Amino acid sequence: MSNALKQAKTRLFANASITRWDAGERDMEPIVQSYNQSASDSELILVQIIAKRQDIPISMTN
Repeated sequence: MSNALKQAKTRLFANASITRWDAGERDMEPIVQSYNQSASDSELILVQIIAKRQDIPISMTN
């Protein structure tokens, strides 16, 4: 997968996760895990979410 495509996919999943958060789901880690991405891709998604929305509590522990 090209780097540009991976970055776009990461932003897409991050935005979708934020939308689900805004709709009332309140545990971000399971939201991100529901997309069945690798651990490293899930971490990139969480980092993107943190960059966009610092008000969403996220635990970066594995």
